[in-house]
Amino acid sequence: MEWKSWIGKEVFVRLKKGDCYNGRITDVDNSAFPLVFISLVDRYHKDIMFVPEEISKIVEQDKRG
Repeated sequence: MEWKSWIGKEVFVRLKKGDCYNGRITDVDNSAFPLVFISLVDRYHKDIMFVPEEISKIVEQDKRG
């Protein structure tokens, strides 16, 4: 999957350990390939970082209210 295409999108993410986030993908860092780090700013303005292997579900959110 091309993770860079998710930059700027509003998403819902559920991680395998059970954590869930709503927010905007701000960066995808693959400079340490094969490791990829995804950065998200959640609805509480917290910076969250995770790797794709942690994701159990990710969906783009509808921007309409």
